[in-house]
Amino acid sequence: MTIKVILDKKGQIFIRGLRDRIRSDVPKQAIDMARVLRDNIERQINGFARNPTGALARSFDTKVRTSPSGNITATVSSDLPYALIHETGGRAGRNLAAFIRPKRYLTKALRKAAPTLQKLTTKTLATVVRKAASKAG
Repeated sequence: MTIKVILDKKGQIFIRGLRDRIRSDVPKQAIDMARVLRDNIERQINGFARNPTGALARSFDTKVRTSPSGNITATVSSDLPYALIHETGGRAGRNLAAFIRPKRYLTKALRKAAPTLQKLTTKTLATVVRKAASKAG
């Protein structure tokens, strides 16, 4: 079975506008979403740290990249070597003598941020479609 869709001039303008809006608006919203998650991570870390220097909480950085094919990737990451051990738990330190309980700050932060991220996603998509439709007339 083959289904063929032929768009009139307005439909073509709408599709072009939608593509352009996605390319311009979605990466900006991805940055906002990554920041929401990063802020939640900082709050989670500051909630469990006994002697907080703030280094771990401040170490998280956000990056958004758009590939040549148009895929948008938002990343929240830390380059500190002990960031992972605090999330997953395990042995650390000299001769692996210390046992660190898993804190699951990333898991908890993502769970807490999920409703906000969902709202931002819905709002972004609605805005993209609305702007493309208004351009098509």
